[in-house]
Amino acid sequence: QVITEWQPPHRLGFRMVSTDHSWGRCVDSIEEEFTLESIPVGTRLTRVTSIVARGFLPFVKEGMFFLGLKRVHLFVFKNWRTQAEQ
Repeated sequence: QVITEWQPPHRLGFRMVSTDHSWGRCVDSIEEEFTLESIPVGTRLTRVTSIVARGFLPFVKEGMFFLGLKRVHLFVFKNWRTQAEQ
């Protein structure tokens, strides 16, 4: 990845330059952004992922990536929350 935005301690952005994952040939670009925001009861972490697929039916591939990544993100956030509350 290449860092595209870095504003410690509030924001981190990066984009994928290359990958050895099998799905890599289907993706033109992946960009991620993490934002930390102070709120009255702690800190809100927001993660935004943008994917542009390539090849045949890219919008279908993007939808499938969206569903897959949403599941992964929910799993990760649930674990972070569990660890933070301990």
